[in-house]
Amino acid sequence: MADALVILVDGSNVRRSTWPNPSPAQLVEALDAWRAGWREKVAALVEVVVVFDGRSGAGSTELVEVIDVPYADDELVDVAREAIELGARVEAATSDRELCERLEAAGATVTWGGGRLLRELGLARGR
Repeated sequence: MADALVILVDGSNVRRSTWPNPSPAQLVEALDAWRAGWREKVAALVEVVVVFDGRSGAGSTELVEVIDVPYADDELVDVAREAIELGARVEAATSDRELCERLEAAGATVTWGGGRLLRELGLARGR
């Protein structure tokens, strides 16, 4: 996993960063298209993992792994730690300040707030 980039998305938090909220499936679909655009541009392996609180109803795709858990924050921090231990660089998307601190303490970089990521994905509406 050395030289890999793992992008972690706090799915429930990011979805609620715009109104109306995109559905979990819309978020995953947009992340899948976004990641697909990187195939030719990025030499390193890029893995996108979206973690939702509860049951999202969104399934994983070829390029985006979806994890549904009762409490996403702990899972996001655990995934970040595991990836970093394996030598990956981890970037995350969340607007949750406490989670930002926990991810940064684990060695991840919080690159996007929820609204910024949704704008990048073309999902920010009404703002």
